[in-house]
Amino acid sequence: MVLCNSAFKKVNSLLFHQAKEKKVLLDFEFDKNIIPFVFSDPTRIRQILYNIIGNSIKFTNQGSILIFLNSKKINHEFQEIEIKIQDTGIGIPKNKLPEIFNPFT
Repeated sequence: MVLCNSAFKKVNSLLFHQAKEKKVLLDFEFDKNIIPFVFSDPTRIRQILYNIIGNSIKFTNQGSILIFLNSKKINHEFQEIEIKIQDTGIGIPKNKLPEIFNPFT
């Protein structure tokens, strides 16, 4: 079991200075309805977030990167969490979108 916010805080602490050097705002917004403790693989979650947010920083030269953590579905055994990343970077070309979640792409 891991504190849900801790993965985001760890990634933020690792990438905050990189964003600040580029004068890009890096901010996280957490849904207040998220259950604070979840069973998960915190190392894998941090790795995914680090890669995605790191790419956002890499391709954002001005503006902001906002990460939203939203509770989509909750019952007594299950919580679905949606993670959205919005940035003012160059974006991903539409023809590359089907590839981005393939292993080793």
